[in-house]
Amino acid sequence: MNKNSIYKNRAILKLSDLLVSQIAAGEIIDRPSSIVKELLENSIDAKSTSIEIYLDGGGIKQITVIDDGQGISKKDLAMAMTRHATSKIYNLEELNSTLSLGFRGEALASISSISDLTIISRINKSQNAWQINSITQKILPALGLPGTTIKVQQIFDNIPARRKFLKSEGTEWLHCLSMIEKIAISHPNICFKIFHNKKLQKQWVKNEPFSRIKDVFGKKITDPCLKINQSSNDITIRGIISQSTNTNLKAHYQYLYVNDRYVQDRIVNHAIKSAYQDISHHNSKLSFIIFIYINPNLIDVNIHPQKNEVKFRDSNAIYKFIRTVINKTISSNRNQIVSRPLEEKIIENTVDNNYKQINMDYSVFNNINNNVFESNSKGQQSQIKQNNNNNNNNEYPLGLAIAQIHGIYILSQNKDGLVIIDAHAAHERIVYENLKKSFANRSIQTQTLMSPLEIEIKEEFIEIADNHKSDLLSFGFDISCNIENSSISIKHIPSIIKLNNIEETLLNIFDEINLTGQSCSILENHYKILATIACHSSIRANRILNLEEMNSLLRQMELTEKSDYCNHGRPTWVQFSIKQIDKFFLRGK
Repeated sequence: MNKNSIYKNRAILKLSDLLVSQIAAGEIIDRPSSIVKELLENSIDAKSTSIEIYLDGGGIKQITVIDDGQGISKKDLAMAMTRHATSKIYNLEELNSTLSLGFRGEALASISSISDLTIISRINKSQNAWQINSITQKILPALGLPGTTIKVQQIFDNIPARRKFLKSEGTEWLHCLSMIEKIAISHPNICFKIFHNKKLQKQWVKNEPFSRIKDVFGKKITDPCLKINQSSNDITIRGIISQSTNTNLKAHYQYLYVNDRYVQDRIVNHAIKSAYQDISHHNSKLSFIIFIYINPNLIDVNIHPQKNEVKFRDSNAIYKFIRTVINKTISSNRNQIVSRPLEEKIIENTVDNNYKQINMDYSVFNNINNNVFESNSKGQQSQIKQNNNNNNNNEYPLGLAIAQIHGIYILSQNKDGLVIIDAHAAHERIVYENLKKSFANRSIQTQTLMSPLEIEIKEEFIEIADNHKSDLLSFGFDISCNIENSSISIKHIPSIIKLNNIEETLLNIFDEINLTGQSCSILENHYKILATIACHSSIRANRILNLEEMNSLLRQMELTEKSDYCNHGRPTWVQFSIKQIDKFFLRGK
C-alpha cells in the first residue's frame, strides 16, 4: 500500500473522544504494572494506611486494589473516571507546589478506556459504599468498608494489538511486583499485602524507613551499606549507598526518589557515579537507594506522562550537593570493615557539615629514592619498635606488619586475624589524596631539571600538550611545544616523579586527556590526571620494605581518605579472621 496515496488531500479533522482516549491511555498504560502504579499512587494520595493488591494471571486477567483511605463520595464517582478531573490540584499555583503522586486526572480515565473498570468506595460519614462501572456508567449502592476498592478486568481486550505485546503471566507478575516494591520502599508508614492467584506472596507491615528497605529486599542487600542523612537549605538527602562498588554482586539496586516519587534522573545518577569515581573498578556495579526531599517549588514534576522524571530548577546545585554528600560519606567511613561486626550490614552515618579531614604530613612519601617510609620522628620510630616488641596490635585497625611476600604484599596481624595489603595500591591512594590536597591549595611541589628534557611525541599529543599547557603547569609540569618537530621540552616536573618515569607519566596524561575530552567536568578531568601521576609515583612491585617502612605505610593508610581502594577501584587490603583461618586447617572439626 502506498502511504502517499493514503494521506493525499485529506482534510484536518478533530479526533473522536474514543481515539483521543486510546492515544492518551497508550502514554500512561503500557502493561499491567502501569495500572498497579496508578492505582497505588491514588491510594497513597488518599492517605491510606493499609493497601491490599490482588493479581490474577500476572495482572493480565484481573487487578484489584483495596485501601482504607479517604474514599470517593457518591457525587464524585462519575467524575472520577472523567479525563482531566482531579481533587488534587485546582490551579497552576497548586500544580507548581504539589506533593501528591498524581495530579493530572488521567489515570482512571485511561484505565477505563482499555479495560472493564469498577470502583467501589465509601467515605467515613456515608452509611454505605457506592459503586460505578466504566461500561454501564451506573451508580449503585454496594457493601464496603470506608476506603476504595478498584477492580480492573479484561485488560486490553478492546485493543488486541496492544494485548499481544504483553509477555507471559510470570513476566508480567514480576513487573508488577517490582513496581509495588518501588512504591512500598518510599512509603514505610503503609502496610502492604500482595496476593497472586489468590495466594499471599508478600506482606510488609508499617515500619521505619531502613527496616522497610530490608523487609523488601531481604538478602539482596549483601554488601555493607552506608546510611546517608544530610540537609542543606531546601534539600534533604537520605538513604543507603553501597560502601564500595562490587564486580561480583549478583543483584545490584539503584532506586532514586524525589519527594517519595520514584524517578529516573540522569543528573543525579551522574553525580552518584562521579562520587564513586576513584574507588570504582571497571564494570563495577553501584548500588543505592536514595531519597531526595526538596521544596516542590524548586522542581517540575509535570514533564513525563508516567510522572517518572523531574526537572530541577538548579540542577548544578543539586549535582554538587549530592556528589559532595556521598563523597564525604564514603570518605568518612574508611576502614570500617575491620572493626565492624560481621553480621552488621548497614553502617550508620550522618555527614557533619563541618567535616574536616585529619591533616597529615605526607612529606615522607614525596621522595621515593630516599626511604619514603621513614617515620616522621624518632619518637614515632621508637613507638613502632616498642609496639612490635610488645605485639600490641589491638589499637591499630590494620595491625602491625610481620612480613612481606614477593615484594608485593604486606602481611599484618591485627586483633581479628591476618590482613594482607597490596603495598603499591595502598601507596597509590595515599599519594593521590595528597596530590588532591596540594592541587586544591595550589601547592604541588616541583623540581627544576638541570637541563630541559626533550621528548618526541605523536602529532595528536602535540596539539593536546599545546592546548593544555596551563593545566599541566598546575600539575607541576612546565613544558614548551615544538610543533614542527613533534616534540616537547620539559623544564619542571612534580617532585614526586622519578626522572625515569617522566616520559611514561606525561604520555599517559596526554592519553587521558585525549580519552576524556569534554565528557566529564574539569575537576573530574584533573583528578584523573592526578591519579595517573600518583600511579607512576608509587612504589612498584619487588620493592623490598623493612618492618618500619611497612608499618609507616599502614599508619598512613589508617589516616587517609578512601584508603580501602586504590585510585582504580581495586581493594588495597583484605582481612582473614582467625575463624576463617581455622577453617582452612579444619581446626575444631
